[in-house]
Amino acid sequence: MSKQFDDAVEQLSGKPSFSFSELVKLVPPENDDAAERMRSSLAEDERFFCDEPEENFYPREEFFRDFEFVVTPCEEEIKQGILCAGHRFAAFVHPDIFASETVLRIGGRAAAKKEYCTTLGNALEFYLLLGAGGIFDTLLAEHPDNKSLRQDHSPQAGVKFDVFDLGSFYERHLFEAGDALLCRVVDYRKGVISAKFLPGDKRKHQELNEFQKEFSDALEKVINRFGENMDVPEQLRYALFTRGKKPAVGQSLDEFMRSCPDFEIGFSEWGESTLIKKNEDDDDFSPEIPDFVGISKGETGNLDKLLEELKLPLTGVEIDSFIMDMAYARELDYEAFFNRVFGAGKLDFADEAQEAVFHNYVEDRWEELTTNYQRYEDETKGPLRSLLLEVISDRLSLAASGSEPDEELKRRRKENTGKIDELLAMLNRIDYTVDDNDAENIEETIAALREEMEALYE
Repeated sequence: MSKQFDDAVEQLSGKPSFSFSELVKLVPPENDDAAERMRSSLAEDERFFCDEPEENFYPREEFFRDFEFVVTPCEEEIKQGILCAGHRFAAFVHPDIFASETVLRIGGRAAAKKEYCTTLGNALEFYLLLGAGGIFDTLLAEHPDNKSLRQDHSPQAGVKFDVFDLGSFYERHLFEAGDALLCRVVDYRKGVISAKFLPGDKRKHQELNEFQKEFSDALEKVINRFGENMDVPEQLRYALFTRGKKPAVGQSLDEFMRSCPDFEIGFSEWGESTLIKKNEDDDDFSPEIPDFVGISKGETGNLDKLLEELKLPLTGVEIDSFIMDMAYARELDYEAFFNRVFGAGKLDFADEAQEAVFHNYVEDRWEELTTNYQRYEDETKGPLRSLLLEVISDRLSLAASGSEPDEELKRRRKENTGKIDELLAMLNRIDYTVDDNDAENIEETIAALREEMEALYE
């Protein structure tokens, strides 16, 4: 673009918003092609948000000025007296600001930082919403010792990064799970955030639900509009813009991702991670009901909810893993697989429609995964997957015993399941390879997960 164009954009960027027609008056294009290039250049400029169609442009620095949002430290952070920046502030500051460069002011003073050591598996809880590429780019920039991640990216790999030292702040406010930090953007471009205590009893259930619905609707619009062309932090920024500049009485982004069932992190055709709608344009689960069967009274649109209704402590990735394990063992008997995973007894379906949906899904996955199974790519990963499935089989056996776990046990079992599923999803990816060092580290992780699961049921 010309200097005249750049000068005009700079002039207009001082306003809360400006239209494309305003720009055209300052820099008349020679023809329609030139006008379209100007529009595209603005739409791709990270200094602005744009509406759809790209007629109005909003400077991000102005939009985020004094923007309020909520951050919820986890129990481990509260216990350790720390707060990990990770992905917590990425959506609210300029894309060039790394986590370690964020400044957190409490009571007008910048919070001190200290070095924190943990495993990559534990760190992912705080870095997941940076996307696959962003996680490693950020961790490599956080500490020179993290260069070992280039060779070892197993869950047990050690990582170091700076965290905010909030021990005295937590003590002063008797901080506990459910409490939060009410944050405000002081300087979007420099990554300066202020924070103050927000007690849990001030966070009303209705307001949390309203935020979840509004942000879910906004994120869905962003995904429908841009598809797979954005990384995760940029999707979140645009969802915040789409929702609008409203008081921050709702959920943190961590809470939203844990509680909202509609989204998950998937991979684009270029291998980059991005937020996607669950079961949308996804062959993993097809809720189609045969014409001869009526509409079901039970769950048919969400696999995890369907499994929950059947009282099966399983997930979609675990079903896929059992199928791949059968293929690895060259045991291609569908009935043997079904009995191994779901038992030979009768499952308690709501009606014939739900039963048809379930069997269609399982049979389709069996056919697809066994047909496309690539043994060469799976030779080193198959034994590790089998070890994980032994842990899951123990879980299924305990569930079949009929004992009903209490709510605390359910919560901890869900955490254990999440860790197992992360490993399984990684092992199931065709492009993921395992060397001897990776295998040893993963075996240690599996042993720890088994001990954790057994301890839950003792």
